[in-house]
Amino acid sequence: EVESGRVFKEKKPRDYIDETKTFLRKQSKRKAMAVLREGHELYPDDPFILSYYGCLTSIVDKKHKVGIEACQRALDKLAQKFPIGLDISIKPLFYLNLCRAYLAGDQKKKAVDTLFKGMRYDAEDGMLHQELVKMGVRRKPFFDFLKRSNLINKYIGLMLHRMDKAA
Repeated sequence: EVESGRVFKEKKPRDYIDETKTFLRKQSKRKAMAVLREGHELYPDDPFILSYYGCLTSIVDKKHKVGIEACQRALDKLAQKFPIGLDISIKPLFYLNLCRAYLAGDQKKKAVDTLFKGMRYDAEDGMLHQELVKMGVRRKPFFDFLKRSNLINKYIGLMLHRMDKAA
C-alpha cells in the first residue's frame, strides 16, 4: 500500500507473533493481546496466532473456555499445515500455550497432562520443564509403595537426580 508517498508493508502472521513476544517480554500482556486481536482478525486460521491468542484470551480476558478451545484448534491447524515430522520442533510451544490457558482456568491436572504430552515431542524442551518446576510438579518416588519422605526413596531419588545432571 502507498499513502501520501509512504509505503506501508502489510503485516504477516510472523510480524504479529514477534510483536506479541516483545510485549510479553516487557510484561505487557494487554498490549500483546491487542496485537493478537488484530492478527487474529486478519489471520484466523494461522496456528501460531491462534495458539497465542487462545493462551492470552484465557489469561488476560479470563475467557478460559474460549482460550482453551482456541489453543486446541491451533494444535489441529498445525497438524494440517505441516507434514508429519516438520511440526515436532514447534509443537511443545503450542502445548505450553495450552497448558497456560488451562492454568488460567484453574485446571492444573489438565495443564500438567498437557505439558507431558508436549514432552513426547521434545523431552528436553526447557520451556516445558521450566513450567513444570513453576507448577511444583515433581517426579514420582522411585518406590511408590513407600512414602516420599522415606530415606530409601530420598537417597535413590538424589542419586538419580545427580546421574541425570551428569548425563
